[in-house]
Amino acid sequence: MEGPRLSIASSSSCGSSLDCGSADNSPLPSPSPQAFPPFSVGSVVVNGDNNNIHHGNLTTVTYNQYIVPGGDQVDLPPVKINSETHSRFFPIEVPEHKSSGNKEDLAGLQRRWCCLIGALVSLSFITLLSTSIFSLSSFRSNSPPPPPTVMTTLEETSIVPADMVGAPRIMSRKAWVAQPPTEPMDKNTLPVQRIIVCHTATDSCQTTPDCTLQVRFIQQFHVESRKWGDIGYNFLIGGEGVVYVGRGWDEMGAHTKGDNNGTLGVAFIGTFINQLPNELQIEAFHKLVDVGVRIGKIADDYKLQAQCQLQVTAAPGLMLAQNMKSWPHFDTSLKIRCTDGGVA
Repeated sequence: MEGPRLSIASSSSCGSSLDCGSADNSPLPSPSPQAFPPFSVGSVVVNGDNNNIHHGNLTTVTYNQYIVPGGDQVDLPPVKINSETHSRFFPIEVPEHKSSGNKEDLAGLQRRWCCLIGALVSLSFITLLSTSIFSLSSFRSNSPPPPPTVMTTLEETSIVPADMVGAPRIMSRKAWVAQPPTEPMDKNTLPVQRIIVCHTATDSCQTTPDCTLQVRFIQQFHVESRKWGDIGYNFLIGGEGVVYVGRGWDEMGAHTKGDNNGTLGVAFIGTFINQLPNELQIEAFHKLVDVGVRIGKIADDYKLQAQCQLQVTAAPGLMLAQNMKSWPHFDTSLKIRCTDGGVA
């Protein structure tokens, strides 16, 4: 029968590519015989001066290595042998690990933060702008409207009383979609003492839609080309016999330079150098004058004049000016000097 088997062995495992040695790669020293006092196991006595004695199964001693980035020193836990503690310290220098993936992740995170901050700033700006516009709109809506600079008497004062018998058909400024004057109009002196007859020197019109367009075109020409504040005539008469309100009774016209105050400028739509206005136009003219006298806008003893009696011009056309000699209140003291036909 064999007695207890004594074997001597030493085994270790480091778990890494580094040698299990000191920092200068020297082998670990063997413990001196005096380091371990005698001890007994059962009936077997082991003296301290014996080396390489093993009793029982072989045992593997495992060193666990902990790697800390940055090159910090790693302290291994102490090893207890026979109630005495023996420790070895292995300073391990580990180079700092730099990952390109981490840099890319950080850059992506920074870009996302930048985008988020930019979106928040843009949203704040839009909100502030919208709030400002809304506040300004509310302020304007709650503020009283500014006083108008347009002619206040044109639509407030009735041109012709609705129940007046014998009045012509009247087309108001609102009906023919007149633009407001670009400047305040001067008041006329009433009742007017003279009626000055003109023509528009445009094509004639025979229907209300066509005449409405003609009147709007004339107003645009007077305002934009001649730089007047509004259409120059007080009234215009279309080929369908409708009277279109220009500046009306109470505002001074801009038809005959030097002769606008205290006068009424009435223009026949068309050109009447070689022809007369039609019967509807002439009838509407006489009705308008009659109404003006009856409501006190025209003096009873008014004078009727052709524009070319007052200045060198073709208006109202030689044929119309000659025909006016037979009309009531025609001023025979002045010669007709229409440029299209000489003196008449």
